[in-house]
Amino acid sequence: MKKRSAVVWLLLLAAIMMVSTVPQSTFEQVAGKHSCSSADMTRADHGPISVNGNAALLSLASSEGWQGSGSQGDPVIISGYRIFTSATYSVSIRNTDLHLRISNMNITNSDQAGILLQNARNVEISSSIIYSHNFDCIRISSSSYIIVDNSTFDQDDIILNSYNGIRIVDSSNVSIVDNHLARMTNDGISVSGTSADVTIRRNVVEDMLNNGISLSSDSCSAFDNEVVECGYGIRVSGSGNIIKENWARGYNGYGIYVTEGSRNRIMDNIVTRNTYGIAVIISTRNVITGNYIGKSASFGMDLYCNSGSSNIIHSNHFYYNNGTDGSFDPERIQARDLNGGNIWYDESAHRGNFWFDWRGNDNNEDGIVDLSYTLMGRDSRDPYPILNPDIPDVFVPPWGLTASPDSDRIVLQWYAPWIGPGISIKSYQLYRSERGGGELYLTSIPGSETTYTDFDVRPGRAYWYYVVALNDIAYTNRSNRIKSSPDTKRPSVSIDFPKDGTYFNTSSVEILYTGSDNIALDRFEIVLDDEFPLDNGLWTNVTFDNLSEGIHHVDVTAFDLAEHQRTASVTFTVDLSPPFISFNVSGNEPLITGKTDLELSWNAYDPVSGVKDFRISLDDSSYSSIGIQTSYLFHDLEPGYHDIRVQAYDMAGNHRNDSVRILVDPDKPHLSIHHPVNGYMNNTGDVLVAWTGTDSGSGVKGYSIRYDLGDWIDIGIVNEYLLRDLDEGVHHIYVKALDLAGNEVIVSSMIIVDRTPPLVNIQVPEENGLYSEGFILEWTASDLLSGVGEAMFKVDNGSYRILGEGEPFELEYTSDGVHRLVLEVRDGAGNSEILTRQFYFDTKKPRVVSALPTGRDVPVDTSVIIEFSEQMNTSSVKVDINDLDGSYEWNGSNLTFVPSSILEYDTKYSIQVTGSDPAGNRLSPFSWYFITEVNLTKLSGLVRGFIMDVNGTPIANASIRFASGERTYSDGDGWFSIILPEGDNHLIISFPGYRETKFDFRVKGGEILDLGDIPIRPETGGETSESGSNGGYWIVVMTVVIVILLLLLLIGWQVKRTIDYKRMPPVEDEWFAAPVPSGRSVSDPSGMSTEDRKDLEDKLRM
Repeated sequence: MKKRSAVVWLLLLAAIMMVSTVPQSTFEQVAGKHSCSSADMTRADHGPISVNGNAALLSLASSEGWQGSGSQGDPVIISGYRIFTSATYSVSIRNTDLHLRISNMNITNSDQAGILLQNARNVEISSSIIYSHNFDCIRISSSSYIIVDNSTFDQDDIILNSYNGIRIVDSSNVSIVDNHLARMTNDGISVSGTSADVTIRRNVVEDMLNNGISLSSDSCSAFDNEVVECGYGIRVSGSGNIIKENWARGYNGYGIYVTEGSRNRIMDNIVTRNTYGIAVIISTRNVITGNYIGKSASFGMDLYCNSGSSNIIHSNHFYYNNGTDGSFDPERIQARDLNGGNIWYDESAHRGNFWFDWRGNDNNEDGIVDLSYTLMGRDSRDPYPILNPDIPDVFVPPWGLTASPDSDRIVLQWYAPWIGPGISIKSYQLYRSERGGGELYLTSIPGSETTYTDFDVRPGRAYWYYVVALNDIAYTNRSNRIKSSPDTKRPSVSIDFPKDGTYFNTSSVEILYTGSDNIALDRFEIVLDDEFPLDNGLWTNVTFDNLSEGIHHVDVTAFDLAEHQRTASVTFTVDLSPPFISFNVSGNEPLITGKTDLELSWNAYDPVSGVKDFRISLDDSSYSSIGIQTSYLFHDLEPGYHDIRVQAYDMAGNHRNDSVRILVDPDKPHLSIHHPVNGYMNNTGDVLVAWTGTDSGSGVKGYSIRYDLGDWIDIGIVNEYLLRDLDEGVHHIYVKALDLAGNEVIVSSMIIVDRTPPLVNIQVPEENGLYSEGFILEWTASDLLSGVGEAMFKVDNGSYRILGEGEPFELEYTSDGVHRLVLEVRDGAGNSEILTRQFYFDTKKPRVVSALPTGRDVPVDTSVIIEFSEQMNTSSVKVDINDLDGSYEWNGSNLTFVPSSILEYDTKYSIQVTGSDPAGNRLSPFSWYFITEVNLTKLSGLVRGFIMDVNGTPIANASIRFASGERTYSDGDGWFSIILPEGDNHLIISFPGYRETKFDFRVKGGEILDLGDIPIRPETGGETSESGSNGGYWIVVMTVVIVILLLLLLIGWQVKRTIDYKRMPPVEDEWFAAPVPSGRSVSDPSGMSTEDRKDLEDKLRM
C-alpha cells in the first residue's frame, strides 16, 4: 500500500478532530462547538413558512423583506427566526428552483417535519437548530442540489417519539456536511428511494435508536463522519456506495452494517468499541479494506452471506475484538465468515489483514505470517495474514497515575501512552467521583500535558480519579484508578497481638491493632500472606479462621483520606498437625535382626514448626527423653520379640507416637537340594532345580540361585526354579537360603548337560547292500560327555533287540527283497541317535534271457548281445568267444561284448558266459555258437540247403554231387553248404534207402543261393528212368500228390523254424536255427528267391 494507510489515517483523524474531540459528548457540549449555538444568536419569533413555486417565494420574500433575487450569486435568504408549531410544517418549500438559503434558524415542531423540501432545487440550510418530536427534522423529497451544513438536530427530551434527523427520499446531488444530530428514535441521516449522488460528510451523529446513517440508495457516499452509540452506526443496503474515513465508535450495535448490497466500498474507517465492528449480510462483491477495527464486544468482522458472495476483505487491522488479547485463542476468533466463499486477501499483492493475536513465524521474511489465520465459520481463513501493522495498538491507556495531596489541593500526574510513530495524543479526559466508582467527566486538558491540579477539594473528603487519552485514532482504555484527599501527614499503626514468632496449634487467630491520624483515618487494610487486601473499615481487630498450617504474615495498613498510609507487620506460625515420625522399617511386620546389639533409627520431621524433642521406651519401660537425636543403640538384646516406642514433640506442643516390634534371630536356615541330584544328566539345557528350606527363628526370607560363576538370581520364597538353555558341559548349581534376620546358607549340586547325541557308525550292512545270505551286524558308538548308554536295533517291523556297546549281531536270512535296519543308540543324558540302513537279500540265480547272434552267416563285424534276467555284478561277468579279446558295454542288465577284431569268415564260434549277480548268486554255465558268413568272390557263390525226408526229418550224411565235380555231405542237422563257381550247375542227392533227387540251379558270383528244404523219397519198387516211361499216369498222379504234401509240410516246418528262430534256447547247448539270410524275404519260408523256388518245384515234379 506504500504507506497509504498511514497517510489516510492522518487525514482522517485531522478531519475527525475538526468535527469533535469530546469522548463522552453531551448534546450541549457538541452544540457549543458550532456557530449556530443559541447562546450567541438573536432570533425573532415567526410563524410557519410555506412556499409553493418560484412566484410564491419571490412574493413572500418581498412581503417579509427577505434579501436576494433568487439567482445563484444572490439567493433568497430566510434567516434569524425561531419557529414553534405543532399543526403543520415549520418551513415548507415546494416546487421551486430559485436559489434559496435558510440559515440561523431555531425550529421546534411537535407533529410534522421541521423543514420540508419537496420538488425543490438549489436550497441551502445552514447554521440552524432544529427539533422535531414526531417526524423528521428535515425532509428532502424529489429534490436536487440541496446543501445542509453546520446545523444541529435533536429531539426534545420530554417527547420521545421523534423520527429521523435528515430524511432524503428520491433526491440527487444532496450534500449533508458539518452537522450534529442526536437522540432520534429512528435514523440520524436516512437516504432512500431513487436518491443518488448524496454526499454525507463531517457530521456527528449520536444516540440514535436505529441507524446513525442509513444509505438505502445507490451511488452515494459517507466521508469523515463520527457515529456514536447508535443501534447501527452506518447502515448500507444499496449498491455502489462509498463509506470512507468515518469514525463509528462508542457502543453502536454495529459499527458499519451492509445488508443486501453489492459493489460498495468500505474503506479506511475507524470502528471501535462497538458490539460488532463491520457486518456484511446477504451481500456480494463488496470491498472492505484499510479499516481499523478494535475493541468490538463480539466479532470485529461478521459475514453472513451465501457461499460464493466474493466479498473482498484485506489490509484491515483487527485489535482486541471478541475478547482477544495479544495471543491466539481458538475459542475467541476476531472474525466470522459463516458460509465461506469470500476473499480475505488482496489477490494481486497476496496480502491479507493484520490480526493482533496472530503474529507468528515469517521464515521467508516476506512480511506474511507463514500460517493462515483461521476464521470462525465453514473452512474460512485468511491465507496471508500481515506480520507487521501499518497502525499500532491505539488503546494503550495512560499509566502510572498518582496523586500528591496538599492541604488544599490534589496534584495528579501520569505517563503518556506511547502508541507508535505518527500517532499523537490530542487530549486527556479526567474523571472524578467521591464514592469510588461512577466517576464523572471532570475536565479535558491538551495532550501535551501530563499533570493536573484539582483545587475543587475539601479536607476530610476522599476523591477517586482516572484518565482517558484521545489519540489520532481512538479513545484509549482507562488508566489505573486512584484515591486521594487534601492532607500531608501519614497515619500511625501498631499490632498488639500476636508477637512475632508465636506458634499456634489452632486454625483461628485474632489480630489486635491500633491506629490514628491527624485528620481522620479512612480505613484499615489487612493483608494475609500477600493475598488481596481486606478492607476492615475502622475496626481494630480481625480474626482469621480456617488458617492453613504454616508461616503466616499479616500486614495491617492504616489509610487516611489522602491515601497516606503506614503499615505494621507480624509473622506467626499455625501448626495443627503433630510431627511425623516413622521407624526406618518397611511394612507392618516386625523388624528382624541377626544381631543382639541393634541400633534403631527413625525419620521425624514437622514441616511447620519443627521437632522439639524425642522420648523412647523398650518393651513396657517408661519413656526417657533423648533430645533431638534420631537413632538409639540397644545392647545385649535377648533372642525373641521386643517392642520399642518413640514419641516426637513439635514446637507447637503437638506430639505423635510410633512403635516397632523387633525379632532377634542369630541362627542360619537349613537347606537341601533334592533335584537334580549330584551327577544328574540332562539333554535339554532346561533344568528344574527343587529344594527344601526351613528356618525355626525368623523364617526364610527368600532364595537365590546361580550356576557356575554366574550372578545370583533372587527368586523369592518359591522352592523350585527352572534354569533354561544351559550350555553343554559340566555345571555346578548353587542355591542360597536367606532368613529374615540376614543369615544365609549355600548348597550345591553338579550336573552334566549333554544336548549332542552319541556318534554312531554302522559298518555292516552297507546302505543298499546286497546279500545272498545272513551277515554280522557291525557298529560302533561313542559319547564324550554322558557316555554311551542303551543300544537296540530292529529289522523291518520286527521287535527291538538290546545290544551291548559295540556288540556285533548275526542277522539271518529272511526273504529276498528290500529290508530296513534301524539302530538306535542313547547316551547317558537320554540323547538318541537313530541310523537306518536299507539292504537286500537276493538268493535267486541269474539267467540269460536272450543271446545274439545265432545260426549261420553271421557278419564278421558282429557284436555279442546278452540280456540277463537281472542286473549283474559286472566285474564278475566273463564272455569267452574262442579266446577272443573284446570290450564290455553295460546298459542295465544288457551286455554288449564287442570283439577287439573282425571275426574270421565261415568260422564256427562257441560262446561261454559266466558271472554272478550283486548278491553273489552265480550264473549257471551258458553257451551257444554261431557260424560267420562265407567270404565270397565275384566268381563264386555259396549254395546251401536242408535235406529231409518226406516227413520233414533231417537226413545227415546224405551225398550231394555237383556237375562241376564238387561233392559234400549234409551235417547232423541235414544242412549242407558249398562254394561253387559262377554259372549253371546240377546236383544229385543220394542216401541209402532213398531215391536219388536231382535238379538244376544257377550260381551267381558273390551271392548265396539258399535251396531251402529238399525232401527225398524212400525207395518203393523198381527203378524209374529219368524219362518216366514206366507207369506214366500213376507216376504223374503220385507226383502231384507228393508235391502237394511236401508243400504243406514245407510250409508248416518253415513256420516252426521261424518261431524257433525268434525264441532263445531254454536250456544249455541248444542249437539255434540260422537267421534268414540278408536279401531274403521274411514272408518266404524257404528263404529262396522266386526264380529259385520255381526251379526247385520243376525238379521235384520230375
